[in-house]
Amino acid sequence: MKNRVFILILCFVTSLAFTQEIEIKEDIEMSDSAIEIEIDLNRFTERKSNNYWDNEGKGKIHIGIRIVKYEDMKAHMGKNDFGLIKIVEEKEIILDGISFLYAKQEQNRAGKIFEMISYVKKHNENSIIEVGAIYPKGEEAKYKSIVEKAAISAKVIE
Repeated sequence: MKNRVFILILCFVTSLAFTQEIEIKEDIEMSDSAIEIEIDLNRFTERKSNNYWDNEGKGKIHIGIRIVKYEDMKAHMGKNDFGLIKIVEEKEIILDGISFLYAKQEQNRAGKIFEMISYVKKHNENSIIEVGAIYPKGEEAKYKSIVEKAAISAKVIE
């Protein structure tokens, strides 16, 4: 249970790290829209809201929609330094013909290092869809392809 609470806190901090500077200027809002993704429900057996916990209790995938322009998110990449979170990589990538903003970050918490990855794609002119994950460092191979598939398939249910 402690690991899950810790992971939720890390995801929240990661989310802030990726968007904090923009929030100050544009007052980002979260949308209540439902998002549909393709995900292995045999591997991610517990779902709470837009969070999917893996069956080992080590990591999770989270999805969300934010009311902020993709171009504004892109303009602020590489400008955030929040001390506790180390930015490993931020770049724009193409997956399955779709443009994404990709971020990989690390955080050391009480001697345990967690990696956080985030894929952001344009939903419409004024909003983006974010699919991310948090997991213990060294376990990227277990999560990255699953998160990429979820990010590619993510769509807002209107």
